Amino acid sequence: MTIDLDEYYKIIRNCSKCAMCRNMSPWDMGSLEFKDICPSGTRFLFEAYFAPGKMEITRALLDNDIQYSERLEHIIFACPLCGGCQAQCDEVNIIKPLDVLQELRIKYVKAKGPLEAHAKFAESLKELHNPYNEPHENRLNWLPKNITFNEDAKIAYFVGCTSSYRREEIAKAMVNVLDSLKVEFNILHPSEWCCGSPLFMTGQIDAGIELMKHNLEAIKEKGIETLVFSCAGCYKTFKETYPKYVGDLKFNVYHFTEFIADYFKKNDIKLKSFPKSITYHDPCHLGRHSKVYEAPREVLKQIPGIKFIEMERIKENAWCCGAGAGVSSAYKDFAYWTATQRLKEAESTGADILTTSCPFCITNFLETSKISKSSLEIIPLIKILEEVIK
Repeated sequence: MTIDLDEYYKIIRNCSKCAMCRNMSPWDMGSLEFKDICPSGTRFLFEAYFAPGKMEITRALLDNDIQYSERLEHIIFACPLCGGCQAQCDEVNIIKPLDVLQELRIKYVKAKGPLEAHAKFAESLKELHNPYNEPHENRLNWLPKNITFNEDAKIAYFVGCTSSYRREEIAKAMVNVLDSLKVEFNILHPSEWCCGSPLFMTGQIDAGIELMKHNLEAIKEKGIETLVFSCAGCYKTFKETYPKYVGDLKFNVYHFTEFIADYFKKNDIKLKSFPKSITYHDPCHLGRHSKVYEAPREVLKQIPGIKFIEMERIKENAWCCGAGAGVSSAYKDFAYWTATQRLKEAESTGADILTTSCPFCITNFLETSKISKSSLEIIPLIKILEEVIK
């Protein structure tokens, strides 16, 4: 069940407008160049785009003091819901601005309908079960011919839409890694549909719930006990969003970085050397939303030859890639601007490679790097694992 915004009224009133959510905490800040934490406020430079402004807007909507408008629409949706404001607020005020911002979108969609760009992928999700308007029967076209599944396996790989249709190299690498490690696993296709993250994040909650119900039934029918993800968005949706509507899931969920980090601890695996300097980007869905920070770093540090260099903004203070929550479909220029800031930070480390564990982040970084002429090589973490394990 969704939570009505009225139930957040106390949270909204308790926002002290301290402005701590504009930047990283002073005690974590490395330099003034990379101090910002809120892409929306930093880019558009009006208080309304920072969390305190949006909290006041929410209050005004509840009290009927303002009306919906085109400008208000932009303020509400030109935000990647990265959770940077939430991370800073947790340290000083302990209220839940991110919850309010997500529910604000639900309220907007119920009153005015979804944005045109968001309505387009919603229609594709309804008809084809993916947001890319691709035929559902092509969802496994990426599958290597040498890979077979164990229909009786209790572990399943949830591929996700982006890895199935746009970042096929991630899906291929994932099954190759599992196969190389002799992990018995299954896959949900043809019953795997989109996890619903694009709908939940853009306020189209009812359609998202329908996808959730289908996926949970498919998992139940196959008797899956453990679900592994290569997509941070899918993982976050199962781990954090689904339980809000159905309670505890009847199976375990792991991002591949957690699964592999645990596997390395329990097994003596010989890895090839990877003599490169690498920096890692924390995806918002995996990091701030799901609190998985150490697993990707543990995996990277197990690989011989790697020189691992951290950026200034990491973990709960990481700068967003800019693509999430419908921003990449509705406000492409803003998504690219946000990614450009992150690429500059990654370049400042002197690393050869920028890696991350989210196909959506990878896509936005790759597209942006062509525009910004970044010197970085951008490689999914699962691809690095594929190379050193094989």
